[in-house]
Amino acid sequence: MKTFAPTALCRSDIKNGWDMTEEIKSLFEEKADNSLIAKIKDLLHLKSVIKEFEERLKKLKADYVDDEALLFNAMDAQDIQNISINGHNFYRRTDVFSSVVDEQKAFAWLSERGYGEIIKKSVNTRTLSAVVKEVMEEEGTDAVPDCIKVHTKNKIGIRIRKSK
Repeated sequence: MKTFAPTALCRSDIKNGWDMTEEIKSLFEEKADNSLIAKIKDLLHLKSVIKEFEERLKKLKADYVDDEALLFNAMDAQDIQNISINGHNFYRRTDVFSSVVDEQKAFAWLSERGYGEIIKKSVNTRTLSAVVKEVMEEEGTDAVPDCIKVHTKNKIGIRIRKSK
């Protein structure tokens, strides 16, 4: 049985065009023995390969988050809102995530600002986040009371430019 080490996968592998599908295909092609024991061993092997991939994917996602923060800060420091490279438009954006901590206070705060119509038995978190973002833009971050939990995340959005 062929083994393979996805932990070797790194940014350079991706940049050099490593083709994961060929590696996975070869794992299945090598399975000629149909015995129950062989199938169990194959299943265990696949489970371990999947676990290794998931661990490596977690690391790659962390690298992406780190690089995104570096890029966001560099663009911010140079006062660049967006930049187009190789048919992709990279732009700075800030996502706002919020949730209700104290329902009574939060609903009163929303109602005072004319957003009472979004209050149901629960407030949709995306709608609440949009309202909180709007209030923060208009009145500043201090305008949101502690009964609403707010988390902001600076991100880089990517759009593929349509060719003309």
